[in-house]
Amino acid sequence: MTSRVSAIVDALVSAGLVDPTRSDEARGVVSRTLGMPAKQQASSRGLLVEIAGYVGGALVIASIGLFLAQQWTDFSETAQVVVLGVIAVLLAVAGVAVSRVAGGYEEMRTGGDEVRRRLTSALLTGAALAAAFTAARFVEVALVDEGEYSDWPPLVGGLTMMVLALVGYRYATTLLGQLGMIGGLFVSATTAVSMLDVEVEHEAVTMGLTFMTIGLLWVFLAEAGALREVVPARAIGAAVTLFGAQTIRFEGNTNNLAYALMLAVAFAALVMYMRTVSWPYLVVGVLGITLVVPEAIIDWTGDSLGPAGGVLVAGLTLLAASLAGFRLRQEATEELKQEPEPQDHHLVG
Repeated sequence: MTSRVSAIVDALVSAGLVDPTRSDEARGVVSRTLGMPAKQQASSRGLLVEIAGYVGGALVIASIGLFLAQQWTDFSETAQVVVLGVIAVLLAVAGVAVSRVAGGYEEMRTGGDEVRRRLTSALLTGAALAAAFTAARFVEVALVDEGEYSDWPPLVGGLTMMVLALVGYRYATTLLGQLGMIGGLFVSATTAVSMLDVEVEHEAVTMGLTFMTIGLLWVFLAEAGALREVVPARAIGAAVTLFGAQTIRFEGNTNNLAYALMLAVAFAALVMYMRTVSWPYLVVGVLGITLVVPEAIIDWTGDSLGPAGGVLVAGLTLLAASLAGFRLRQEATEELKQEPEPQDHHLVG
């Protein structure tokens, strides 16, 4: 069976249907599809073990949190940093230990044990979060005078979270790890923007463009195959991009720029939907049009339509956008069905 799985995956890689860098994951998928031994299937017992691991970890973290809440002020600043660092190390060690038990890391990595992969990722993401707090507290103790506020602790903490969450994600890929990465990126990026001391009238534009950049980066990573959970990555990236364009509107004199960017994001999302037939792009495209049209009309008419008119315009826009979305979905699906089957010129008889 093993040789047969390898032959199938090698053929798919040769045909260009599977990325060579993801051949191990493909072997796991093919193995489960062809009915490899039952130990590689997610069983109810495995799920109970996973649940027990989550509950146990939650209880440990809760007990540590309760202890720290009661004793935190009694610790010296050095002791606070050490305690947070020890928690990060313990979570990281637990994550690596979980990945090494039973079938070992390779089986987990190739998709043979989804339960351990999810549990490992949860522990490593928790370790990254604890390390981020450790780094932030260390910088606060070392560089910031007591009673003062500085942007350096959240900046360093966010960067630490992003980097270590990336390491954990590469070790055990899950959506939670992906959220850890983008969470750290958000904190560090927004803090860096605030450190630029941008003029008040330009804050919304700067922050909105920062959010859009993060969202577009996430879409690029999803389409490039750098993120294992492609559909959630598309949803996150497209939604953050649209949110960034909407954020620009929070500054009153930049409404027209916000409307133009929101419309551009909506149309770009619809174009991506036609290319990929992936629902997050359709949702963001429809939502973007639904937001920008009534907002622009109400703004440009000086709110002369009143509340009832505004609701009516929003409703009509949503209906029109939904109908257009359904039409696009039908056309994209039909076009996908009509595409010819890829010819394999690498395999002969």
